[in-house]
Amino acid sequence: MPSRTLVFRGLRFSRSSLYRLSDEGEIKTVPIRFSGSAQRRRVILKESLDAFLDRQIAEGMKQIKAGASKA
Repeated sequence: MPSRTLVFRGLRFSRSSLYRLSDEGEIKTVPIRFSGSAQRRRVILKESLDAFLDRQIAEGMKQIKAGASKA
């Protein structure tokens, strides 16, 4: 986890937000006891955030299309 915040895809994520997303199962984080390097832990976190943001964008687009079809 970052010490304070993580800026990814132009969005700022606080440490507490990342923990909340992890607790809710939205993103994957690596435990501190993970034997890999800190760089590998960051890669796993960023890949997980990337997938999470893609899901959120796709969900938003579905809602927009659903709203447009009703109009």
